[in-house]
Amino acid sequence: MSRKYSAHDFLFNCQAMLLKIKLISLLIFLLSIELHAQQETTIMGSVTDILANPIPFSTIAVIDQPSQGTYTDIQGDFILKLRHFPVLLEISNVGYEKKQILLDSTLSTLNNISVILNQKEIVLNEVVVTDTKMKSKTIGSPKSRKGILSFTTNKPFEQLGLMIKNQENRLYSDPKWLSIHIKIYGGGSSGFGTRPTGDAQLRLRLYKIDSNGKVGEDILTNSLFLSPAKGGWYKVDISDLNLTLPPERFIIAVEWLLNQSVRQWEFKDYSDTNYGLEILGHRLSSEEKKYYSTYRYRSLSTGWKRPDHIAERDLHIPCFRLEFIELDRDAR
Repeated sequence: MSRKYSAHDFLFNCQAMLLKIKLISLLIFLLSIELHAQQETTIMGSVTDILANPIPFSTIAVIDQPSQGTYTDIQGDFILKLRHFPVLLEISNVGYEKKQILLDSTLSTLNNISVILNQKEIVLNEVVVTDTKMKSKTIGSPKSRKGILSFTTNKPFEQLGLMIKNQENRLYSDPKWLSIHIKIYGGGSSGFGTRPTGDAQLRLRLYKIDSNGKVGEDILTNSLFLSPAKGGWYKVDISDLNLTLPPERFIIAVEWLLNQSVRQWEFKDYSDTNYGLEILGHRLSSEEKKYYSTYRYRSLSTGWKRPDHIAERDLHIPCFRLEFIELDRDAR
């Protein structure tokens, strides 16, 4: 006489089958992790100058593998996981000559790579003192423009900025640059924004535009770190730098440097903390569209295939304002 299966037996068999499926899935997952670990090689090293001083926040880019890059920490050290060899690394930082090194899996120094960067030669601009009357001017977002939206990031080394196009010298002709103003949202107990975390919270970036319309070389010769402690217009004095910005177009941006991603918000009895960069922005008028475009740089660690992007047709821009003086051509 055959045994009849009850509903209890059916449920028991289903549970046993589900347990087997979970165990098989867990085994496959563990095997994949082990295989993945076997395929990766950990590279460790440091970046210094010729005097053995560490160079923090340097870019370690893997040529032809943009998603594999990384950055040095505050001590100038870096860790990089690679799967394929040989690879060509390009190391760079503001004010230093780029350097490329070829790595092969057979090298015995993969866990202690030492990279030395040479400072770029600095050409000082001649300061000419005249009795000619100078006029104060500004470009970018007027102080009166209120931010109606925001541009945000909490990914380390991502950048937010603005491309300025000086068509027919209508914005400036021969300026003496004085200051840069950035309208940063300070956040609150339930907001998202920067917090005072030391002198290396943000870094100012200025770039040339190359002949292909892409982001080009750094203009600054040294890293300029910022640390806004509250929201509003944050002023950066650049009058002592004697900057010569390209006469046609350039990019101004700020880079978020913190090495962690957290967000501050509250909901009922639960709260969490997150620091990030948030710049207020405004809508472009038809006239402003001729001169300004939004710029965003995705950090190497995100694996973004187009790390630097200029939104030529964007309707909004982050609030940046530059103050300068130049010859008052209307003066008699």
